[in-house]
Amino acid sequence: MTTLTSTVFSPPSDGARVHALIDAQRTLPHSYSAVGATRTSAPAGMDVDHNRALLGHGEAAFASARDAVRQWRMFDLGWLQPVPPDEIREGACAAIVTRTCGLWSVNVSRVVYVVDEPGRFGFAYGTLPHHAEAGEEGMTGVSPRFVINAISNAITRGNTHSLTSMELLLAIK
Repeated sequence: MTTLTSTVFSPPSDGARVHALIDAQRTLPHSYSAVGATRTSAPAGMDVDHNRALLGHGEAAFASARDAVRQWRMFDLGWLQPVPPDEIREGACAAIVTRTCGLWSVNVSRVVYVVDEPGRFGFAYGTLPHHAEAGEEGMTGVSPRFVINAISNAITRGNTHSLTSMELLLAIK
């Protein structure tokens, strides 16, 4: 039987262990009700975070940003390790392995929608019930800008630091 516990005292270095957590949560519902809201507008009561960053100019800058987003490199921050799906598609699940205060946690999310058009690429992912936060983040690379729309209720849960969208932008720049 696979446990849904996602916080441990040692690094989950065994990829099979992380993938077992992903598989155990794959069919669970999202942990928030406004699934898909980063496409339009956030419902009342959700924290809204909207950021844009200029990553460069032209097709090369867009291609670089698109490739970084496809590989979830915006989460490769040292204390975070992305475990992306093989393919970014609606319904695909991913995990972020996090190290904080000597504890390791695995936070699983699911891709809600994908935007893949000429000059525009991105996707949104939403948290699942055992994730440390609750909400959705939509990331859209628009040549030459990278745009993040996020909604969450993490800020209202307590005085804990949450990873901000601007930190994600700086990670891929």
